Amino acid sequence: MKKVLALLMVLGCFAILSAEVGFYGSARFGWWYENSSKEMMDDENSHLDYKYFMQSNSRFGANFTHDKITGKVELGLSSSGASLRQVYGEYDMGSFKV
Repeated sequence: MKKVLALLMVLGCFAILSAEVGFYGSARFGWWYENSSKEMMDDENSHLDYKYFMQSNSRFGANFTHDKITGKVELGLSSSGASLRQVYGEYDMGSFKV
């Protein structure tokens, strides 16, 4: 099974080299100040912490077209790592698409 997947990856790479590829992406971050004190204090004694992180709905992807084959690959990005969001392909056989 690993050999089949490796072969498909190699064939996919060769198809992408001669295909029209369009990349897209969206990085979404959260930035704000948060009061970490238990009680409310005046402006001089308050303790504000700066918080930031990469949101889990950030993404990076590519659409590609080659002859009768179209496809899309999209990765989800977050502070904990990357995940696969979408992978699909379509082949136009004339009267129908698979």
